[in-house]
Amino acid sequence: MSTKIYNGLILKNATLEDAVTKLKAIKRASVKSAQDAIRRFCVKKIANNLDLAANVLPISGAPVLATAESLQQSLSSGMIAVLCEGYRSVDWDYSFSISLIPYRGDVLALYYIENDAGYTEVLSQIGFEDFSYQNSTDKPDHISDEEWNSRANVWEEALVGTPAECGVSYEVVSWHDYRFVPSGRLRILENLPTEESRRKYVAVRLIDQEEVILTPNSEVFDRIETIAEKFSSRMTDVILNNFEN
Repeated sequence: MSTKIYNGLILKNATLEDAVTKLKAIKRASVKSAQDAIRRFCVKKIANNLDLAANVLPISGAPVLATAESLQQSLSSGMIAVLCEGYRSVDWDYSFSISLIPYRGDVLALYYIENDAGYTEVLSQIGFEDFSYQNSTDKPDHISDEEWNSRANVWEEALVGTPAECGVSYEVVSWHDYRFVPSGRLRILENLPTEESRRKYVAVRLIDQEEVILTPNSEVFDRIETIAEKFSSRMTDVILNNFEN
């Protein structure tokens, strides 16, 4: 049977109480990291859409723009998809939870992260060490055979049911901790992407749209090559919105 524990950690010489205390200590900073990441993502969406609209004259109607309201709806839909329907939400899921399993004087852990807003680095800083294991491919070169076999035995013995049945779960960052999209002008200005990244986004989108119109039968890889060749020179002609006004 294939075993894949890519998200396995261990906190050595510790109790469940020790582990929870350490996680409580990083909760506030982790929540802030999630909030900052969502702000950057949303502002990037808003800026990119407004910049693109400034460079395109629609044939009919107005272009569909990302607004704080529409992004808020998308975030809420992402939360429902994950929590109620069991789907993934790659764009919006910055939640961070961890299952803790006591094991012979240590604490094993399984973390659950879709988007890593610095969470794994913080876990390492507070003492959690990599304890991943999988038997579908060869072990990493930096881990000895003895250590690898030991991990296999530990996980087999510790996971006698689901992680929730074997230990306790701690939610470091929940959806409700970061569910509000920034809408204020100051927040947007604070989180604007670089001018270069904004120009690149618009240049790539414009070239792609032009290629679809001019060469509708072209392959995707051909368009990618054309974009790679042209986007740099096209960037200088891109019009950017002035968010200062």
